[in-house]
Amino acid sequence: MPTVEIMARSGGLAATPRARAPCAVNDSAFERPSAVVHVDSVSRSFGPVLALDRVSLEIERGEIFGIIGRSGAGKSTLIRTINALERIDTGRIVVEGRDLSLLDQAELN
Repeated sequence: MPTVEIMARSGGLAATPRARAPCAVNDSAFERPSAVVHVDSVSRSFGPVLALDRVSLEIERGEIFGIIGRSGAGKSTLIRTINALERIDTGRIVVEGRDLSLLDQAELN
């Protein structure tokens, strides 16, 4: 299965690996108060194809993230789930304290 590498850059420093999907980042660090985006064990499939497999990451205010990977690795699906354009199968996405999986369609618009 192709993997997606998630890169972070903060304060003009060179990009450094943060997480590699499919895998989970240290769950004990989840929900740091300074993070504005929390992705916790998110999975998303399309029929038999598992596009995201338990992906976890955090993005702090001011961080710049890049997502790189081969075609079909799940890059667009990850972005679409964070933007709530795709519903997740399992896991949780919290943006600025709001759990997107709990919002209905009207709240997302």
